[in-house]
Amino acid sequence: MKIALIAPCKEGQRWKRRRSRFVWPPSGLLILGSLAGDSHACRLFDEGVEDFNPASVEADLAAISILTANAPRGYEIADRLRARGIPVIIGGIHASALPEEAGKHADSVFIGEAECGFRDVLEDMSGGRGLKPLYNPGRFCDPADIPIPRRDLLKPKAYGIPSTIMATRGCPYNCSFCSTTKFMGNRYRQRPVGHVVEELKSIGNRWFIFLDDNLLAAKGYAHDLMSAIAPLGKRWVAQTSMNAARDTDLLKLASKAGCMGMLIGFESLSEENLGDVRKGVNTASKFADAVRAFHEAGIFVQGSFIFGFDGDPPDIFSRTLEFVNSAPLEGANYSVLTPLPGTDLFKRLESEGRIKEKDWSKFDKLNVCFKPKNISPGDLMDSVKLMYRRTYSLSSIIRRLPWFRRQTPMALLFNLGYRRAVRKGWD
Repeated sequence: MKIALIAPCKEGQRWKRRRSRFVWPPSGLLILGSLAGDSHACRLFDEGVEDFNPASVEADLAAISILTANAPRGYEIADRLRARGIPVIIGGIHASALPEEAGKHADSVFIGEAECGFRDVLEDMSGGRGLKPLYNPGRFCDPADIPIPRRDLLKPKAYGIPSTIMATRGCPYNCSFCSTTKFMGNRYRQRPVGHVVEELKSIGNRWFIFLDDNLLAAKGYAHDLMSAIAPLGKRWVAQTSMNAARDTDLLKLASKAGCMGMLIGFESLSEENLGDVRKGVNTASKFADAVRAFHEAGIFVQGSFIFGFDGDPPDIFSRTLEFVNSAPLEGANYSVLTPLPGTDLFKRLESEGRIKEKDWSKFDKLNVCFKPKNISPGDLMDSVKLMYRRTYSLSSIIRRLPWFRRQTPMALLFNLGYRRAVRKGWD
């Protein structure tokens, strides 16, 4: 059976005939390719890094994975493929949150994690039974069943860092704006350390990215994992919470294991906001101490911040920028609060009549899709853009970077890449 694995991309973010520095490979689709095995011929189409025309697809089955912002494009591709008689199954976080909507554009909808049921899809198609309307409702996979992704399906040299890996899934925090808990469950599930090491040994290049939402959360597992990967001589970045700063031995071990940087979701400098969205794991008054602990271990910090909360004070932008520069953070992400379908935030804002529209392509964390409480939508958007411009000005980059340390080359490339993206995207 010929299987087309398709990662759609919204207009404005598609490939522009240059290497895509800030696009990660579609790991979920690569796992589908691995589950398909040698019995099926798989081909990956990633619209984020290559030109794609649905009319060119020749397949017995098309599997499309969608995030919310890419859902309209995914539906367009699905409709065109089905019009040509190609069966389509749609999965991903957005389809899992809104299966009835996705089902209007597909022969079948896959809810949740692929490892639990994609082989059932293949058996139904190969056995001539056709697709069921739904697959895998409400199940979470055993992390030991996560296979090594089919990285041979990737377009060569299309990605800045082509290798990604996941060691854990799930999150117990259940922040109101986040879809992780809904999609992957409210407890941490860990892959066997030996499986992670085996996969890393199969990666030819030195650099990779951990996709975990909170890599260092389970301390015992994290210590074992860091000890096991240290001899591999790899270099990597990941995401964790500020709680990891309490275990300085773990941070030092992560640094020895090749960790160059960590993304930390600080979210807001307002304690009121953190409480409202159930991010109680964060304490704004301790942010600077947490950054210092990471720096002392030789790990650079990229902070993530969200604006548009009901409790945002008037000075939230200036205070955040001051913190980014004084901490200092080697990088920062700024997002407009985005009520993603399936989250508690979406349910609350919808019940309050504050969802402005449901053009999913605008639910990209840069557009304002709801009615903010204390700021106009235009001012919110303009303020986030200004935060990016000021953070990635040359003077800010020079002030924030860890000069003459091992992280300097990577941090500099990261900042210059962001600076280029900001200038080309909004100027």
